[in-house]
Amino acid sequence: MRREAHFKEHALFKGSWDEEYYYALLAREWAAGNCQTAFSTAVAEPGTSFKQP
Repeated sequence: MRREAHFKEHALFKGSWDEEYYYALLAREWAAGNCQTAFSTAVAEPGTSFKQP
């Protein structure tokens, strides 16, 4: 998983600015079974959050 975008001050939330990160994983990485390791690594980064579809 790679960070594709980092939006600073993209929206107001409860009176303060929120940040949002977007991550990407290639289909071949998913198919190879690398998704769990990549997801765990990305989640461990401070300040990250994920929105699952």
